[in-house]
Amino acid sequence: MKLPRFPVTPVIYLLLLLTIGFSNNLPGDEHKNTKSPTSAWIVRYLLLSKNDIDTAVRDLSDAGIKTVFLQVSGRCQSFFPSAILATAEELDNRGDLADPFKYFINKAQQRGISVHAWINVLFAWSKPQKPAADEHPFNLHPEWFTHNKRGESYRAMTMGRLNRLSVSGYFLSPAEEGVVNLMGRYIEEIVTKYNVQGIHLDYIRYPTRGSGVGPEERSLFERRFYMDPLSFETDNGSLVERYGEEGVRDLDLKWKNFRAGLVTDLVRSIRADLRRSGQDILLSAAVFPDPDSARVIYGQDWPTWIAEDLVDFVAIMNYSPNMSEFVRVLQKSKKKSDSSRIVVGVATYNQSITNTLKAARFARDWGFDGVSFFSYNDISTKRRSLEHIRRFIRESEQ
Repeated sequence: MKLPRFPVTPVIYLLLLLTIGFSNNLPGDEHKNTKSPTSAWIVRYLLLSKNDIDTAVRDLSDAGIKTVFLQVSGRCQSFFPSAILATAEELDNRGDLADPFKYFINKAQQRGISVHAWINVLFAWSKPQKPAADEHPFNLHPEWFTHNKRGESYRAMTMGRLNRLSVSGYFLSPAEEGVVNLMGRYIEEIVTKYNVQGIHLDYIRYPTRGSGVGPEERSLFERRFYMDPLSFETDNGSLVERYGEEGVRDLDLKWKNFRAGLVTDLVRSIRADLRRSGQDILLSAAVFPDPDSARVIYGQDWPTWIAEDLVDFVAIMNYSPNMSEFVRVLQKSKKKSDSSRIVVGVATYNQSITNTLKAARFARDWGFDGVSFFSYNDISTKRRSLEHIRRFIRESEQ
């Protein structure tokens, strides 16, 4: 069913809800938001300015946003002084703001804002030049990086070639024990040094459908299924002759399950580490919104993460400005998983604030755990956006 574009009248709005099968989740039904019902992502570059931090905390508090996902790492560089990851080059010589993460947390707590540390887990680099720090994984551990379906390392390619292949950058492999340990130690550093309420995982996935056929993945798969996955990723013809079409489909399913399982195992490891810490810290992840394509293309099986209690909630990045597509994905997500543990991410950068809030109202009224705006950095540049969000939050609290 193709849904009409907004604006729509209240009557049509209600009919849309009833038509696509959500009548049992209309406003008025009980729904408990287990997290903050309205939140926002904050991109890491805001941490480079004390004045920007002060302004952001004041803006968020005035608007009624009580939870933020604050990005503290990008490209395997830390935006606070870290003993685990290379400290971001942008923080050099920041004498007035030696630890912007700590400063932000202190300011936020004064305003009653919960801070979740947003981490780019497997996305390691995306610049043409190499990282300056010798200890950066790009320089120190080239063997940790993902491979394509021909067994070629993306790490050995130029950014120009990656762009031509529609690969956004250099990704670490979740199958590498060193990667798992590195991310575990970085998260341990965060929860030990800082009073955060949550850890928020981003880029916890493979970069493309054909990626993940590296030496470690191949070795693990072959020990389990007695076949090198490179063989059926590159030569389907002979496999059909040997195993038949049904056999090849079975192999393909085993590979997809195995690949997604490696990412799930990384989430499981992080969850276990947090539990051992003894701290009451929420674990969440930013994920692609369509659960099927997220799993098949990126190995991101987030409904399983929820079902197995590996995360407290996910934030689906439902950023399409096309309302028909936005609704389709909401409907699918609700069918595939527990909507009370799904925060719906809505975009501000590609549509008007009016349409952003119409999308947010759909998510709110269908019983999802809340909405999150991507991003505060963009909202802060748009006239009266925060005022509109303030009204939306007050309306939601009534």
